[in-house]
Formats: sequence, C-alpha cells, structure tokens
Amino acid sequence: MENITNVITDMYIDMIKKLTLHIENKNNRICNLVKDNDELEEKNTDLQLEIEKLKLENKELSDKCMEFIIENEEEEETNSKLAKNFVELEEKYNSLKKDYSEVETDLINLEKKNFFENKLN
Repeated sequence: MENITNVITDMYIDMIKKLTLHIENKNNRICNLVKDNDELEEKNTDLQLEIEKLKLENKELSDKCMEFIIENEEEEETNSKLAKNFVELEEKYNSLKKDYSEVETDLINLEKKNFFENKLN
C-alpha cells in the first residue's frame, strides 16, 4: 500500500512540477507581452507626437500656400492692369506716330510750296 501511495505522490509531484513549469512559462509569456505592450505604447506616444508635429507643419505650409495664392492673385491683377495700360499706351503711341507722320507730310508740302513760291518770286 505504501508503494501505491508513493507512486501516487510521485505522480502528483510530477504533475505539480509540470503545472508549475507551465504556469511559469505562461507567466514569462505574459511578462514579455506586457513589456512588448509598454514598448508599443511608448512608440505610439512618439508617433502621436510626430503626427501632431506634422499637422502643425502642414498648417504652416497651408498658410504659406494661401499667402502665395493671394500674392499671386494680386500680381495677376497688377499684370492685367499693366497689360491694359500697355495696350492703351501703344494705341496712343501709334496715334501720335500717325499724327507725327501727317505733320511731317504737311511740313514737307509746306517746304515744297515755299520753295516754289520763292522760285517764282
């Protein structure tokens, strides 16, 4: 009977050792998972900070873009006014050139007339 008790005791001891080892393995796995989770949370925090930084940079770039768009619109408006002024000045120049040509023709005709009148006198 004592032999059976020893065998059963040995079986229980062996089973307890296996369960203890199994529990230790599970506990180690849980510890590793907790450690991994902590590392991931730290990385997540770093990434969240980086996201906020990028959002701020994006906002700054967006604001600069809007400034450039406004400046560009103002420059386009100025260029349009300058182009209109140029066309007006070109028209005036052409008109003056035509008037000058007519005056020059009239002057030549007057000089010819004076020349012939002086010859006749």
